[in-house]
Amino acid sequence: MDMFDIGEGCSSLSEGMSRIKCPVMVLGITTDNFYPIWQQKEVADVLQKSGNGAVTFYEINSIYGHDTVLLDLSNFGVAIKGYLETSLEVCGNVSKSLKTEDKCGIWSEQLSAEFDNAY
Repeated sequence: MDMFDIGEGCSSLSEGMSRIKCPVMVLGITTDNFYPIWQQKEVADVLQKSGNGAVTFYEINSIYGHDTVLLDLSNFGVAIKGYLETSLEVCGNVSKSLKTEDKCGIWSEQLSAEFDNAY
């Protein structure tokens, strides 16, 4: 994870993040020292400023730090469950896509409005 750079091959982190068009859940844990809460807030902020209007940020208070995902299932699970239920309600199921190449040379999939309107 430390070697991954979504802005690689692009002029900025913002340009790299602008390729992300799907709904995104950014989940931060206040006591996580590996991925501090300020970094999670920055990810959510850059995604929104890059044009993604479907960004949800959750902040979880937990004494377990980075291990919250393993040990605090009540808080972590509720956040994910709520996000997934909301996303499905808002977005529905998608089963058809078109592959395109963006200005960074990255292939991505976009929804086919023609397919969605047909059903």
